[in-house]
Amino acid sequence: MKLSRHVYTEQEFHQQEEPPVYHREIGPVVFKQGDEVATVKYEPCHSNAEYSDYRQGQGRVWTKWLLSEDGNKAEGISESGINMFADFYMEPGASIGQHQHSDKEEIYYLLEGTLKISVEDAEGGCTERTLMPGDMHFIRLGQSHAALAGSEGARVVSVCVKG
Repeated sequence: MKLSRHVYTEQEFHQQEEPPVYHREIGPVVFKQGDEVATVKYEPCHSNAEYSDYRQGQGRVWTKWLLSEDGNKAEGISESGINMFADFYMEPGASIGQHQHSDKEEIYYLLEGTLKISVEDAEGGCTERTLMPGDMHFIRLGQSHAALAGSEGARVVSVCVKG
């Protein structure tokens, strides 16, 4: 994945009053130049100390925030409930810690590599699957999930929609 000119740590991106999602004014017709979209380095992503395995979150995940309508990162582009659209690369062995989706549904579409997914439903059941390129994963409201990249890493496109 080609990184943009604007690379931020998780703290720089999420804790600023007005975090920079995109570095140009957005008009009524929207086009974004790739090198101007913010890239965030998560190290780890969704850290979760309740787990001692990959579900605690580990390694580096590089995320290009293509669209954000979340909190102070809201760009005012989407009027349909799309909350986030991202392209992310997980380094080999990196994981996204177990986290719950209380107000958003999310879709992962795997472009490259392999990705082990763990899903816990609202009743406490747990399901694990390994995705291959071209596979997708859907997380429903109330579910939680974690992801572990294989030995070659993983590249994923993700979309969140408000529930």
